[in-house]
Order: sequence, then C-alpha cells, then structure tokens
Amino acid sequence: MTFCTAQETATKRYELIQQDAEDKKELQYTLSRVICPQLLDQDALLKQARPLKSGLVEVVFADLSWRDVKWSPAVSLRARPT
Repeated sequence: MTFCTAQETATKRYELIQQDAEDKKELQYTLSRVICPQLLDQDALLKQARPLKSGLVEVVFADLSWRDVKWSPAVSLRARPT
C-alpha cells in the first residue's frame, strides 16, 4: 500500500509519497511538486486519485529514506549530499 501526504505554502503544493517496500530493507519516499496548484483547488483534489498522476506532479526527490525527512507537523527535508 502507498501512503501520501500533502504539504502547502501560499503558492506551492507538494506530495510526500511512501513507496511500497516489497523487496527493500527500509521505506522509501518520493517528494513531488504539484505543477499547477492553482488549478487544483480542494474540490478538484478530492476528485483525483492519490498520489496524483505523473502529469500533475514533477518529482523533486526520489528514493528518500526515513532519515532524509524531518518529521513534524510541517514536514521538511534534511540536507542531502549531491
């Protein structure tokens, strides 16, 4: 099963998705940015499947680990080496 949460700022919306961990030792997460958040108000979001389809989001970070995410009411990412 895949779990998804949304985070918003005044002008941007993001999805943090927990990937299925079938053959991985730890959970992996993907952070995506909603491409046109102005077009997806609350009513439109309720009609969409979650996580949002790939045409509606742009992947910002893939294969994040539990330690890459700073868990709090306002989820953020820890610094990652590039």
